[in-house]
Amino acid sequence: MAEGKALSREVPIIELGEERADDAATIMAQAFQDNPVLVRACPDRDTRVRLLPWMFRWSTWKGLRFGKLLGTAGRLEGVAALVGPDGGEFTAQDLTHIDHVHARKVIGPELWDGVLAANDEDAAPAEAALHLAAPEPHWYLDALAVIPERQGQGIGSALLRAAARRYGIRGCR
Repeated sequence: MAEGKALSREVPIIELGEERADDAATIMAQAFQDNPVLVRACPDRDTRVRLLPWMFRWSTWKGLRFGKLLGTAGRLEGVAALVGPDGGEFTAQDLTHIDHVHARKVIGPELWDGVLAANDEDAAPAEAALHLAAPEPHWYLDALAVIPERQGQGIGSALLRAAARRYGIRGCR
């Protein structure tokens, strides 16, 4: 299929469970491998390949713990982590469950903390604008990712449409 051509059929989207959390984190890592913020924070590609699946466990488990984790049916090619109106913060037990502390040790505290700081700095203006624009409780999209070879083929759009239909999110067509 030529790049940029939408799929002619609807992409089936399902809710993912804990058993697919690591697969979803891997999809996110692949999709964000060349993200400029992450490249700036961690210039070595091999190190990013090792680092990002650990880091995206945060988003997958945020969706599982406080909202929904959606993905393509069959072969997992795209995922979306949604956080519900009640949101929430991870507990120490949650952080242990997602191996957050262990990941920091494996990756190295300096690199881990630097990448998290760069990501937080990049996201802060958008988060602030979001909370000003929508101060009431709402669903929000924490992460949306499609494997690189399937980007531009309608999978991301299908994930957004499914989120909008299932959870009353407006503004998605």
